[in-house]
Amino acid sequence: MSDTEDPVDVGDEGVVKVKAEKRKNKRQQEVEDLRNLLSTPAGRSFMWRLLSYCGVYKTSFTGNSTTFFNEGKRQVGLHLLDEVFEADANAFSKMQTEAVERGERK
Repeated sequence: MSDTEDPVDVGDEGVVKVKAEKRKNKRQQEVEDLRNLLSTPAGRSFMWRLLSYCGVYKTSFTGNSTTFFNEGKRQVGLHLLDEVFEADANAFSKMQTEAVERGERK
């Protein structure tokens, strides 16, 4: 998603509605893309590895400035976790079960 968008003439209701509809459609496509990824064992395995790397379920505190780096990774992981639950509320439990079956931990 781009952080820079063209300026919107907020006085033009039609333009505002069109922009809002485009954002809504883009978001729906993002969620659908993630849903497709989570519908496969390989996609769930990839997401599990990514969440694990981000340290979602580990403490980020180290006692030094590395804590800030770890907390940044963790924040990304928490965002991804929110995305997973929005796309498919059952995917996380599937990922967890599959990870246990592969002998992986969080």
